[in-house]
Amino acid sequence: MKNWSFKKWNTVLGWFLFAIALITYLSTIEHSLSFWDCGEYISSAVKLEVTHAPGAALFQIMGAVASIFALGNAENYSIVINAMSALFSAFTILFLFWTITHFLRRLLHKDVEQITKHQEISVLFAGVIGALCFTFSDTFWFSAVEGEVYAMASMFIALLVWLITKWENEYKSADNERWIILIFFIIGLSVGVHMMCMLAIPAICLIYYARNYTFSWKGFIVANLITLGILAFVFKIIFPLIMTMFGKLEIFFVNGLGLPFHSGTIVAFVVMAVISYLLIKYAGKTQKKIYQTAVLSLVYMIIGFSCWLVIPIRANANPPMNLNDPDTAIGMRDYYNRA
Repeated sequence: MKNWSFKKWNTVLGWFLFAIALITYLSTIEHSLSFWDCGEYISSAVKLEVTHAPGAALFQIMGAVASIFALGNAENYSIVINAMSALFSAFTILFLFWTITHFLRRLLHKDVEQITKHQEISVLFAGVIGALCFTFSDTFWFSAVEGEVYAMASMFIALLVWLITKWENEYKSADNERWIILIFFIIGLSVGVHMMCMLAIPAICLIYYARNYTFSWKGFIVANLITLGILAFVFKIIFPLIMTMFGKLEIFFVNGLGLPFHSGTIVAFVVMAVISYLLIKYAGKTQKKIYQTAVLSLVYMIIGFSCWLVIPIRANANPPMNLNDPDTAIGMRDYYNRA
């Protein structure tokens, strides 16, 4: 094998495993629905209804697109939503394989151009075994064939970890920060599927630490504390803070000033857009990449989180399934917090 062939075989084998997983899951999908939340999620996706808190906005949007392929036949809705889970699960296997081969190569302390023929075969073989083991594992296979959020959430976790490996491959490049910004955008989107996608954040932070810093116990502890800080900021501060701001402005403009419903929500959107603009402008003036990356990551994460708008929009339409009825900014805050 030549050096360039490792990249080629890595790509080809990844898509080959994707095909194996997709065929396996499509041939074994549920033709109706499973127990627990599957019926709720399938119905909410097809008709864009409101599920139980804290919602699954992006899953609903993707499910609504998938339901087009049912061609108006109600009996096919379950099949297309279940098939959507099978597709996302196959992508999980694809990203998992590429992540395994990346970390095995890093374990050898070799770049692509330094790896030997025997090492190439060992790395690729190990990647295939690891990906296939996960493909046919009981728990993952179970979620891959039903209309639940876990298949899509698993795909987002695998995607996030794979994206940080792409950054690691290009960390010396002048524009390597684009991968970090993309990661935060995906994190924002993933909140619209399931909160468990946040579990990828510690892995991302520790990979960043391992690439940029020499290991020491002090540095490792500090890196873990920073990781917890980022996780708390994303999960417990920034999103709840946005919800709180929208809720308080809604109360002020409606109850305090006597303006129509949702007037405070409109003002909150304007305020958030202005703050984002000022932050980007300030970061640009500093000419410091760390500030620019942090600000753009925050703004893009909020843009990804905007998929949640489908929930209050549809709640205002009063669909048959409208759990918690989060049709206002205050209702959305309580909905997010599972109040």
